[in-house]
Amino acid sequence: MSPTLSEQNINVSIIGTGNVASWLVFALNRAGISIRQIYGRNLQKCQNLAASCGAEAINDLSEIKENSDLYLFSLKDDAYKTVISSVPFRLPMAAITAGSVSQEVLSPIADRFGVFYPYQTLTQGIDFKDIEVPLCIEGNTDEAARFLFDIAQKISSNVQYINEQQRKRLHLAAVFASNFSNAMYGIGFDLLEQEGIQPKMLLPLLHNTLDKLQTLHPWQSQTGPARRGDTEVMKSHIHLLKNTELQNIYRLLSQYIQKKTNLSNMEQYKDKLQKITTFIFDFDGVLSDGKVLVLPDGDQLRSTNVKDGYAIQYALRKGYNVAIISGGYSETMRLRYNSFPNIDIYLKVPDKVAKLKEYMAEKSLTSEQLLIMGDDIPDIKMMQMAALKCAPADAAEEVKAISDYVSFQNGGNGAVRDVIEQTIKAQNRWMEDDACLW
Repeated sequence: MSPTLSEQNINVSIIGTGNVASWLVFALNRAGISIRQIYGRNLQKCQNLAASCGAEAINDLSEIKENSDLYLFSLKDDAYKTVISSVPFRLPMAAITAGSVSQEVLSPIADRFGVFYPYQTLTQGIDFKDIEVPLCIEGNTDEAARFLFDIAQKISSNVQYINEQQRKRLHLAAVFASNFSNAMYGIGFDLLEQEGIQPKMLLPLLHNTLDKLQTLHPWQSQTGPARRGDTEVMKSHIHLLKNTELQNIYRLLSQYIQKKTNLSNMEQYKDKLQKITTFIFDFDGVLSDGKVLVLPDGDQLRSTNVKDGYAIQYALRKGYNVAIISGGYSETMRLRYNSFPNIDIYLKVPDKVAKLKEYMAEKSLTSEQLLIMGDDIPDIKMMQMAALKCAPADAAEEVKAISDYVSFQNGGNGAVRDVIEQTIKAQNRWMEDDACLW
C-alpha cells in the first residue's frame, strides 16, 4: 500500500538543488514535513541546502536511502532520464517538478508516480515566504494523485489537478507571460540606462499594467502606438533603435498587437481570401530581399527565395493567375521566373496602375479577386486597387499602414509564400495530390 497522510510522519527526499528544489525545501520544512536526504552534484551547495532543514546531503545517488515516502525530482528537463537511470532501487512514490516533461519518465523506477509542478518563477536568494506558489498535480493513478494533492495542500493554498497537456500549455503560457515579459523589461531598462535615466521610472507603469489584469483581459487593456495604428510614432521608435534585432522585435510585436486588437479586420481578411484568384507581386523587396548586385556588364543580380518559387508554381498549377509588375529591370529578373508556365511578367513598368488596369481587363478580373503585395511607396496606388493589400514585414511604413495584412516574413524571405499558402489553405486546396510535384 502507498503511504497516506494519516500516518504520523511523511518523509521526503529531494533530488536536485536548483531554484525549485530550494523552494521545496523551504515550503516542506515550514509545513513540518521531514526531509531525509537532498542529492546534488555540487556537494557544497547540497550541504548548504540540507543544513537549512536538517537533511543529509549526498552527491552520489548510490547513497540514497529507501526510508522516504516520497522522492521529489527537481532537475533540468534534459537531466531527468540520466539521473533517474542512476537510482539504485525501486521507489515507493516519486514525482517530477517539470512543466514540460511527462510523468512517464519515472515509470522505470516507480509503480506510483506523478507531477508536483510549482507554477511560479522561483529564484534563490529571494524571500520565499512572500511568494504565492500554485501547485499543479498529476498522478499515474488516482491514489498517487490524491497523495500528492494532500501534501501540496500543506504547502500551498492553490492546488489543482492538471493533466499533461494542460501542464505543457501552462508552461508555454508562463514562458510568454513571464520569461518573455522579463526580457522586455530588460530591454526597457537598457534603453533608459543608456540615456542615464533611472529604470525605476518604469515600475509604476508596470504595477499599473499588472493591476489592470485583475479586471480586464490583456487585449482589452492594450494601449500604445500599435493599438492606435500610429505609424509615425512607430516609425520614429524604430529609428531610435540602432540595434537591428530590437528593430525586428519591435516590428514583430507591433504587427501582432495590431492583428489581435483589430479582430474585425482580420476576420474580413480571412473572408476575402476565399475570393482570391489572382496574385500580383512587385519584384524588388517582395520577391527579392531588396539588395541589388551590379555586374561589370551592367546587369543586376537579385536574391530570391526557393520557397516563394515553390508557392508560385503551385498556385499556377492550381489555376491561379500570378503576375509580376515591377518598375525594375534586368535580364536575370526575367530569367528567374520565365520558365514558370502561365506566369505574367511585366518589368520596367513606369505606371503600375495603368498596367494593372490593362491586365485586369485582359483577364476579366474584379478587385475582389486580387491580392497584391508591395513593399514601397510606388506600389501604394496599385495596391489600393485590390481587395487584399499585403506587405512584407520589412515594407515601408507607409505601405504597411494601408495593408490589410503584413506578413511576419521579410521580402525575398518567404512573404510571398506566406500569402499564397494562406490563400490556398483558406480555399482548402493546399497539400492536394499534386503538392509534391514541381
